[in-house]
Amino acid sequence: MEEKVLKTVKKFKLISPGDNIVVGLSGGADSVSLLLALCAVREKLGIGKIVACHINHNLRETAKGDEEFSRKLCEKLNVPFYLKNADINKLKKELKLSEEDAGRKIRYEFFNEIREKTGGGKIATAHNLNDQAETFFMRVLRGSSSDGLVSVKPLREDGVIRPLIEIKREEIETYLKEKNQDYVTDETNFKEDYLRNKIRLTLMPLLKKEFSFDEESLWETLQLLKYDSEYLGKEAQKVTEKAYFSDKRGEIKLSYLKELEYPVLSRAVRAIVKRALSVSLSKKETESLTELIKKGETGKRVNLKRKYEAFISYESFTVKEIKEKEKYSYPVLPGDNIYERHGFAVALCENHGEKDGIAVEDTEGIIVRTRMPGDKVYIKNTGHKKLQDLFTDKKVPKEERDIYPVIVKGDEIIWVPGLYKKSDMNGSCRLKVRRIWDEKRGC
Repeated sequence: MEEKVLKTVKKFKLISPGDNIVVGLSGGADSVSLLLALCAVREKLGIGKIVACHINHNLRETAKGDEEFSRKLCEKLNVPFYLKNADINKLKKELKLSEEDAGRKIRYEFFNEIREKTGGGKIATAHNLNDQAETFFMRVLRGSSSDGLVSVKPLREDGVIRPLIEIKREEIETYLKEKNQDYVTDETNFKEDYLRNKIRLTLMPLLKKEFSFDEESLWETLQLLKYDSEYLGKEAQKVTEKAYFSDKRGEIKLSYLKELEYPVLSRAVRAIVKRALSVSLSKKETESLTELIKKGETGKRVNLKRKYEAFISYESFTVKEIKEKEKYSYPVLPGDNIYERHGFAVALCENHGEKDGIAVEDTEGIIVRTRMPGDKVYIKNTGHKKLQDLFTDKKVPKEERDIYPVIVKGDEIIWVPGLYKKSDMNGSCRLKVRRIWDEKRGC
C-alpha cells in the first residue's frame, strides 16, 4: 500500500520536498493507515514535519476512548498530537447546520489553525477510493453539476491532499493487519441514519453483487469527467477575463456572456460570483443567473442568499452585495468638497471656458443632493421633463439613480452631471464633479 501512496502522491503532485503535513486522525482504519503510510514514506518524499489533529465531537460515549487511542498512537510514532474538544450540537444550532456539516466545518477550521501554528504545508485527509464512490452516488441522488460529480479531488486549491484516494478500503484493512496495527471503530457508521451510511451499507453491496460494480472503474470514468470539467472551466475563465469592465470585479459586459452555451456559461457565472463575492452558488442559483443573462432584460434581478443580488443593466451583468441606499444633501462650499462615502467630489475653480462642469458666480445657495419626488429639469424649447424620465432616456442604471448627484440652486435643478445642464448659467467660477465610484460616465 505504501508504494501505491507514493505513486498517487507523485502522479497528482500532492507533496513537495520540505512540506509539513497535518494529518486528520480520527483513530479509524482510514486515518490510522494514512498516518502510518506517511511516516513510512517520509524520507522518500522529503516530508518536513508530520503532526496529527484529533477532534473529539463529544457525540458518542466512546469518543473519549477514540481520543486516547489516537494520542497513544502518536506517542508510539513520535508524532506531535493536537486535540480539540468541540460541542457539535451547540455549533449546529448556532449556525443552523446539519450535524455532518457542523462537524466538517469545525474539523477544517482546526486543521487550518494547526497548519498555521506548525509552519504551513499540506493538510492530509484519509478519503479513499470507496469514499470517492460513496460521494459520487450521494451527489447523483441529491442532484449535482458535472463539476460536483468529480467528487473528492486528490488535491484541493487550499492545500488539502488525499494520498489514499486510489486505494480501496479492503487494501487499507489488509495493510493494517500486516502491520499488526489496531484501530477504533465508530459504531454510528453501522446506523443508516445518514445518506452516506445507507449508500455504504445497502447500495454499494447491491451494486457489487448484482452489477459487478468496481470502484476503480468508476474512478477512471471520473478522471475523464474531470478532464472535461477542467477544460470547460478554462474556457469560461478566458471569456470572463475578457469581459470585465476595467478592474470592476462584479461587472461584466453582457454581450460576452449571452452567446455562450450553458456548459461554459454556467461555469463563467460561478467564477464571476466567486471572484466578486467569495461565495459559491447552488445549482438552482446558477440556473437562475444563466436564465437572467440569456433573457438580458434591463432591470431584472435575482436575489442570492438574501445578502447579494445579480442584475442586468443595459450592456452589463452585475453581482454585488445588497446595501441600503443612503440619501444625502450637502451645501457646496468653496474649494474641494469630497464625499467619499457617496463616491464623488465637488470642486469650485476658475472658469476658463471649459466644456466640463457648469459656470456659476459662487456657491451660495447651491446644494448637491439625491433625487426627490417630483424632480424636474427645464429643457429649452421643450419645457419641463421629469428627472426619472431623463434617467431612463440616458440609460442610467436603476441601482445608481437613488444615489446619483443632483446639483440645485434654490428649488431649481441646474445640473445633473453627464446628463443635463441648465443652458443660461454663467459666472466667473466653474463647478466640477468627479465621480469616484464610476468613471464610465463623464461629468
